[in-house]
Amino acid sequence: MRPKGRSRRERQTARSKGALPRSYCASTPIGAGKQASTSPTWTPVPSVVWHHGLMSDSLPTLKQGVDLPSDVALQLRNIGPDLRGHQVLLLPTESRGGATYYKPDEMDAGRIARQVSLDASYLHEGQERRYLHEYSAGWVLDFAMAVGQNISADSLIAIGRYILARARVSTSKGVTNGPPEAVPTRVTIGHIRASSDGTVELDNLSFEGSADGVAKAIREVFSPRVVSSTARRESIEMSIEGSDSGPEIDSVAL
Repeated sequence: MRPKGRSRRERQTARSKGALPRSYCASTPIGAGKQASTSPTWTPVPSVVWHHGLMSDSLPTLKQGVDLPSDVALQLRNIGPDLRGHQVLLLPTESRGGATYYKPDEMDAGRIARQVSLDASYLHEGQERRYLHEYSAGWVLDFAMAVGQNISADSLIAIGRYILARARVSTSKGVTNGPPEAVPTRVTIGHIRASSDGTVELDNLSFEGSADGVAKAIREVFSPRVVSSTARRESIEMSIEGSDSGPEIDSVAL
């Protein structure tokens, strides 16, 4: 006989106490707006289904403790939580022969950020940036950024629009077919914060799923740190979902 599951009331009570987004399960529960005592790995509830280069019937996965290149991590700690006054910093993710490289798609990243009103700057100055010339198999959209300790609600809105804008560029270039919201996406975020003793700490989070799912997952994970009202959270979600009405993103041949 199939074991009886929890009642609807019990499930609602568990969600209200644990404050985990209902899209996720975790090996260690994390309360809303609180730091976890350990670093859990978050996993999606259903399996991921791939169909013609798109993701369907999938929930985003969040992993903590992922690695950024060692020199990138060092630079972020030296810069600190203010991010040189920007909302986000765009990061290189690839290491070759002791050097760190940006992926080819990152050549367009700064321009796309400006078009969706995201105040973003590359970690390296123009003359210091190195780009790979080959594309790797795997996620259609795969990039990294850093956010500061006092991430704002406006920044979350802009980040969500930025992710969907980059997904639209991918589909417009013919990298994948179908709606931009379903583009397989992995976004790694370096969260820079200062501890109570002034030490700068870097927490790396990796969000994996569809572009739309990843955008919303980032909002759900970070929004408890900047907003508490349900109305404001709904406003953020509507702003991200309404990004199609924003400026059109033109593709640029690499």
